[in-house]
Amino acid sequence: MKGFFTAVIVVLSISSLNQNFIASTTSTCLNNTSLQIRTELSTEGCGEGGCQFNCSNGIGILCDDINDCGDWEDERACPCNRYSIYCRCLYNQQDCTSGVLPIGPCVKWPLLNDGVADCENSGDENLGCDLVGEDTESVCIKRVFKCSSHADKRQLVLAHSNHRLKCHEIVGHSPHTRSDDNWGVSGYQVSSEYWICVVNYCSDINECDRYNAPQNFDFFQCENGEYISLAALCNGIAACSDESDEMRNVPGFKCELKGIKRPMSCVLPQTNLYDSHSICEHDADICVDDDGKLNTKNCFQCFDNLLVISVSQVCDGIVDCYDLSDECLCESSTACDSVKQMYNNSCASNNVKCKEHGCLPIDTVLCEDDYDCGNQVNFKYCGAPVLKPLIQCKGQASAHIVQATKCDGRPECEDFSDECNSDCYNRPSYCDCAEQQQCSSEYCTGWPASSDVSTSEMPQNCLARFYCAANNGMISIDIDKMCDGREDCVDGSDESLEMCKNRLYFCQSGFPKAIKIELVDDGVLDCDDGSDENDIRFSDRRTLIANPVLRTSFWVMGTMSFMGNLIVMLGTIAELKNVDEVSNMGKIQKHLLINLSFSDFLMSIYLLAVSFKSFVSTGFYTECEYKWRTSKECTIVGTIAWVSMQSSANTLALLTFYRLLGLYKPFVAARLSLKWVALSITNSWMICLGMGLAPSAPWFIDYFTGGFWYPNFFTRASKVSKAYFLKLARDVSFKTDIMVPEAIQILDGAFPGKPIKGVIGYYGGTCICLPHVFVAQTETAAGYTMFVISYNFIIFIFIGVGYMFIINAAKNVQSTNCDEINNMQVRVLRLIFADFLTRMPVCLLFYLRYYGMHLNKTMYIIFAGILLPINAVFNPFLYTRALRVACVRIWSHKSKISPLSIFKESPTTNDSIQVPVPKIKHIA
Repeated sequence: MKGFFTAVIVVLSISSLNQNFIASTTSTCLNNTSLQIRTELSTEGCGEGGCQFNCSNGIGILCDDINDCGDWEDERACPCNRYSIYCRCLYNQQDCTSGVLPIGPCVKWPLLNDGVADCENSGDENLGCDLVGEDTESVCIKRVFKCSSHADKRQLVLAHSNHRLKCHEIVGHSPHTRSDDNWGVSGYQVSSEYWICVVNYCSDINECDRYNAPQNFDFFQCENGEYISLAALCNGIAACSDESDEMRNVPGFKCELKGIKRPMSCVLPQTNLYDSHSICEHDADICVDDDGKLNTKNCFQCFDNLLVISVSQVCDGIVDCYDLSDECLCESSTACDSVKQMYNNSCASNNVKCKEHGCLPIDTVLCEDDYDCGNQVNFKYCGAPVLKPLIQCKGQASAHIVQATKCDGRPECEDFSDECNSDCYNRPSYCDCAEQQQCSSEYCTGWPASSDVSTSEMPQNCLARFYCAANNGMISIDIDKMCDGREDCVDGSDESLEMCKNRLYFCQSGFPKAIKIELVDDGVLDCDDGSDENDIRFSDRRTLIANPVLRTSFWVMGTMSFMGNLIVMLGTIAELKNVDEVSNMGKIQKHLLINLSFSDFLMSIYLLAVSFKSFVSTGFYTECEYKWRTSKECTIVGTIAWVSMQSSANTLALLTFYRLLGLYKPFVAARLSLKWVALSITNSWMICLGMGLAPSAPWFIDYFTGGFWYPNFFTRASKVSKAYFLKLARDVSFKTDIMVPEAIQILDGAFPGKPIKGVIGYYGGTCICLPHVFVAQTETAAGYTMFVISYNFIIFIFIGVGYMFIINAAKNVQSTNCDEINNMQVRVLRLIFADFLTRMPVCLLFYLRYYGMHLNKTMYIIFAGILLPINAVFNPFLYTRALRVACVRIWSHKSKISPLSIFKESPTTNDSIQVPVPKIKHIA
């Protein structure tokens, strides 16, 4: 009987303890109405310290959440709290889905899967989720579980129906080793798909609600495989047992974290880079794509295969790879060259000599200030030093401890101790309310505490805030956001021209308003209109030919040249049918006119092709700019324009030559066979085709290549120069003499994730597929351009001098038609004047630029957009009356037009320029 009363007392004591526990907390854990106790439990009396429990190794306290016995015997039969779950949810999930919390026995988390059945049907020994991490740093204890299947995850969620939790579906990959000659192509095998769940165990639910920030339910993985709450990363307190959560200013992956403010010197453990879970802004830490390959848009793998880093860390002047591969392949390699000085010693390969330590491996001493190697250069380029002291405190957005910067004007501690510290020189006014514990969390956040801005608790002396001019929304912004190129204030006052003119470049189009000044002339169109690039630019982000006047003129000139030269060709061919009415010199001139018209007709094809490309790419031209400039189509239209220009010049020279021949050797000209004319025209075309096709011939790719369309890790611009491209190939292959074809093979093999997309040849130098004519001596294919320009210069000098002789000779001959002579002189003057205004300035400007004078980009636009094609438009009017006659007849409708009637002239109208022949008085 006595034993019976003792058992009743024990049960009543435990029930009383359970009620006290419920009364002292606002947790959602409910009281167990049916508490199951193991028969072997025995207790003494209950005092102020709780009910004593006789353990096998001594005496413990019953139900105090402390493992006094070592095997949890003193805690096994206690009420459900934040350390336990209901047994019924483990073996009968239907009991947890009815909307009513289950009743019955509980089991503590440390007792799950421990080999001892504590629940019916051994439900606690069959839980599919493993406890992989625990975070006890804050008042809101969090545990991290890894579930191998959706069913296990659901069981875990149901078992925690009275807890706040969040689960993440994860696809994990495992890296495998690559060969040293296959840089950048690491493969990753899908190892598993699983769930990671973060459970918040709150003893005070109201307290936890204050810190219900997203980062409290996110996680990261330690280097040793443990899982910890994200809020504990880089807060100055080691949460991982291997302390991998507190790595700073050492080689490794760095990024801006989601939801929490941490310095960029914080290094993310590498284990977080091989799964589908992201903790970095913009998902920058997703380093493996769905195909199991390195995601080269986000990540770069060091050549020694030890680390993966963010692409934003490449060429940033900070050493993030132990082998320096993130800095040594850059256009500016200051950090690499400086650190490499340590290698100039007697140590073995990949070892450096350090004071008091001798020779040590580079990965041991790099970014470790415990060693002094090469005048401390081993840690000189490892990150920016912390200039202001730090303080540890409880954060405002999280229950975790944070490392806040003292006296920087940004209150990060809940009690403002980082800004109201005695060390701070400028004491903010909100420190007064902090001392009285009456501060609002709205201080120095940028938003008013109420809709009435005038009564806002926002003080006017938050030192790290910029106050917007207008108070119709965001009152202030962090001072680091001022003059960053993005308008954060509603009124845009944080990006005003007066305040930011020395830090920003303001785009001419206003879209975007401004960019950072260091982005000017970096080879990337950041302004919509391309005004930030002082290169030869016809285009903006939306259109190949941005200027509407120039765009319209291309269409007009192309159409006029097409129709005009087509009419001249067909009309002149029709006239040649009347062979008896045309003199021998007239036939020669007409054949040359047909050839000239065809040459100019090719220019119309070029103009219309570029205009059409501009039309079809309107709205998204920047996206396809380099695809167009490296395409075969661009090469073809550029070749057509170049051949047209040369053929037109050659034909003008031939016309001049045969006119001079008719003047000074009239009998020779009269007996000249058309075969010789055909031969001269054929030779002319051979020369023109050779000059036009040479830049695209594969045998000359080394000479004519100007750059590459090569999005890569080491340059911000996707277009790289030939010089840098070859340097990169040499650095990767350790060869000294490399040609372009071999360099393409080397880099394609070294970085398959970054393929070479195209070669920018001679015609791809500009978006309208014409070469850079005004080049300096050191620029690509400058010698060839010198040859072409000089060739044309000589031709134009010959034409000019030749026509002076023609005019002079025409004055001294006898002719029965003075009007015809005058008309010829007028047309010759037009010819010389047109040639001088179009071709000679181009030659002269080329020589000025070639020998050192800087020319504004407008000069090239004038050449390529006006001077080069304008001759093709007006030549039909300058060299023949057929077009004018045809236009008059079409306009007047004087006769019924037959297919070739517009090309027939009256007997008194002669299309050809008749060369006056001196009157012969005597023939011996």
